[in-house]
Amino acid sequence: MGMKQILLMVAAVVLVVLVGCGKKTKKPNNYKSKRELAFLQQLAENLEDSAAAGDKFAQHQVGGMYFFGEYPKERDLVTAYAWYNISATNGNGIAEDGIHIITKSMTTNQIAEAVELIKEMVKKNPKLLNK
Repeated sequence: MGMKQILLMVAAVVLVVLVGCGKKTKKPNNYKSKRELAFLQQLAENLEDSAAAGDKFAQHQVGGMYFFGEYPKERDLVTAYAWYNISATNGNGIAEDGIHIITKSMTTNQIAEAVELIKEMVKKNPKLLNK
């Protein structure tokens, strides 16, 4: 495991600790300062940058932000499914397991929409896939 993966994992843990697994809110009302919000925003941007570069662990974390609706992302099952699927395609078994959990909350139309979103995302950025 490289230094980049270690830093991403640490960032993900910090994100989970600061945001909390049990508190799911659409708006960041549970944060005390703009500094905390800015920190979470920066963590999310760093994860997204790594995910866009093809990092399967960051892709999984971004999918999790959408699945749980963690700040700064709103809950979006279609986008969560897309990120989990891309991560799983890159060999992340945990993301593959997550797809089954996400699909239990989705309609067939949402799944079809997610499949189309994946195609669009990969066409726009082929680096998403490490194959």
